[in-house]
Amino acid sequence: DGRKMSKSYNNTIALFEGGAAAIKSAVARIVTDSLEPGQPKDPYTSNLLPIYQAFAKPEQTAAFIDNLKQGMGWGQAKAELVDVIEAELAPLRQRYEQLMTQPDYIEEVLQAGASKARAIATPFMAQLRDAVGLNNSQSGRLTKTVGAKRKGARVVQFKDSDGTFRFRVLAANGQTLLISTPQSDPKEAGLLIGRIKSGDAGLTMGAMPCGTQALWLDGELIAQAPDELAQPESQVWHDLLAQALKELTD
Repeated sequence: DGRKMSKSYNNTIALFEGGAAAIKSAVARIVTDSLEPGQPKDPYTSNLLPIYQAFAKPEQTAAFIDNLKQGMGWGQAKAELVDVIEAELAPLRQRYEQLMTQPDYIEEVLQAGASKARAIATPFMAQLRDAVGLNNSQSGRLTKTVGAKRKGARVVQFKDSDGTFRFRVLAANGQTLLISTPQSDPKEAGLLIGRIKSGDAGLTMGAMPCGTQALWLDGELIAQAPDELAQPESQVWHDLLAQALKELTD
């Protein structure tokens, strides 16, 4: 429509959602001038060309430009645009649809990636904590505060970089024991915090199948130990979290 492509303008082209029909429909709505088939057209003033270039090979783009100059109709140009988009996206869409039916496989891949990341991140975070004086968390290991003035456990809510809302459960020594699952609404995160502070009977602690310690509410996962504590000493973690939950409800 001549403006930037944006969901707020409802003028985007979906990659996978809706399949080939959705792409064809979106391309059909692209605004062109009123020149008829047979009349020479200026390709560089058309919104079709930059999209075509994004998917086509250089020789295809050169032929597309030449055909427009020779009078190719806009309907034919849009059909050719749909063809080059589909040639690129159809196999990707097929793979996407296959993966969406295999959530267990996706989880395995994610966990394998997380393990690789932890192997690099854990020693680095230990160095970083040591450098800034956070010795309680060196090497990603949980420790109990000894001889320190206790300030009490607390919950800190924050907005994540993706726009969702989360909260951290912090032990009295400032260690992060839990990071919540993302919530689209800050009120939802606030309600979860309220139920934690009320000592809700539906709260349970334990390990996820991957070994990460976590917190459930009415059987639904609401928070888990941070990555550097993916498989902490369970008894220490349980003791610290139990103490933190007690302090939060006092």
